[in-house]
Amino acid sequence: MNITQNDDGTLAAELVEPWGPVLTHTKVPRMASVTGKPGGGVRKPWMKPRTEFPFQTVGDEVLEDGSGAVVGNLHYAFRDLPVQGSTNDKTCGIEVALNMWMPSGAPDAVKEGISEHIKIEYYNWVGWAFDNIRTGAYVPA
Repeated sequence: MNITQNDDGTLAAELVEPWGPVLTHTKVPRMASVTGKPGGGVRKPWMKPRTEFPFQTVGDEVLEDGSGAVVGNLHYAFRDLPVQGSTNDKTCGIEVALNMWMPSGAPDAVKEGISEHIKIEYYNWVGWAFDNIRTGAYVPA
């Protein structure tokens, strides 16, 4: 995975990763925060608004074979989870909703493979973030 920043502040990614039995080379040319402001990301009509999640990003995943074929529409949403019974701003974790829509003709093995891949990827990323906070390698603001 190679992530870069576009001139407008959005992120772009080039990816080589397994989608079940298929190794893919794709890009997400623009992953933008859903803000409702000009330049912000725009959810596709079928994407649930998820108003309870204050941070959301959307983007299209495109094959890097020169065809420009969109193979996935991404909508990722994140929110802090409050400490139960807390009346202040303390949080105890995060909730993440990871959604990806694929073309209807995508084989079941590919759909199941990318679903498992995304779950493992984010599980690992959250674990690494927790370890960085626990060890002091990263101190949240």
